Amino acid sequence: MARMESGERNENDVKFALQEHSLLRGELRALVSDLRSAERDVLAAVGVIWGFLALHPPSGGDRWSWWAPPLFTVLGLGRAWTIRAHMHATEDYLKLLEAELTKGSRPHGYQTHFISSTRHPRLHAVRLFWAILTLCTLVVAFYKFFAT
Repeated sequence: MARMESGERNENDVKFALQEHSLLRGELRALVSDLRSAERDVLAAVGVIWGFLALHPPSGGDRWSWWAPPLFTVLGLGRAWTIRAHMHATEDYLKLLEAELTKGSRPHGYQTHFISSTRHPRLHAVRLFWAILTLCTLVVAFYKFFAT
């Protein structure tokens, strides 16, 4: 890649860059899958805990169990945050790689287009999911803890 940045490109540099691009796109797909799994797993954990607590209402000192769903939500949010940070770093590098591979030609590559597009809803959907889940679990925990 260093030779590509200095303007010298040979066939091996291009092959390496194309393989690297392909592998990083695969990693990005895996990260999106991990993100969706974290969302699904936290939502399932919250649902199971709420279901158990609805069938076996806690009393007295056991009321603290209503804080388990917000705890799982915050832990899942932290996991999602780190996945997104890794995705951003990978996307930024792919953008550089695509710019180098497509120097002087159009289109610049899907990742470059995707990052610069204002219409991609993935980030907004992830933020909305975690905001709603966090708010719901906190509201239920406060209500059940202080109302019972």
